[in-house]
Amino acid sequence: MPNWACNHIVASGDLEQLRALTQTLNTMPNYSSGFGRYWMGNLAAALLGVDADGLDRYRGMHLRGTLDPDFYAQACLCGPYVDQKREFEVDEDGRMRFSTTSAWDRSEDLENLILEKFPGISLAWSCTDEFGNFHVTHNPERIPDLDVIAFNGCQYSRNDLMELKRDLKENCPGLGFNEDAGMDYFLSGEFLDLYGEWSRDFISEEEDVWAPGFEIYEEA
Repeated sequence: MPNWACNHIVASGDLEQLRALTQTLNTMPNYSSGFGRYWMGNLAAALLGVDADGLDRYRGMHLRGTLDPDFYAQACLCGPYVDQKREFEVDEDGRMRFSTTSAWDRSEDLENLILEKFPGISLAWSCTDEFGNFHVTHNPERIPDLDVIAFNGCQYSRNDLMELKRDLKENCPGLGFNEDAGMDYFLSGEFLDLYGEWSRDFISEEEDVWAPGFEIYEEA
């Protein structure tokens, strides 16, 4: 049984190509794999223009997982679950949001196929595995939907700034951060230095106690 990694993806760019991608996702063939209608291999077959037998030639591709119209899906121990009644769509802001859940890590193979088929589209993403062993993001435009911070086992986006401040205050007594600061402050070296000093003091004063973990998502 693998660790499952969930990748939250925001597709931007040419509107016609985004609509074509959603159409492809909603009408791709359903070749039986145990993952159901939204198996990654179904999209790969549609993008490559092959049938189930033809897809056998691409067995080296990382296709062990599912696509999900739910942008907020999370990886769990039992593996991916997708509501197969839902369909993919372009949002009102002209972006498309969806997620994938796959074994061990995100599927770069499938993402590269999407980019090859739809060169007018770019993908921003944020990926973490079910146990929080890694958090990796690619978000050059700083799209606020994507997670940017992991703290104390939880994930926070720019939209979660108030929640992050509240949880820092509750879990880190005496940390003394700037209450008026924006998310950029908590992503800065200045705050990381402050948090590092607080953690060392906290651990030295409390025997056999671990300080809450704080991690900025690694940029890829």
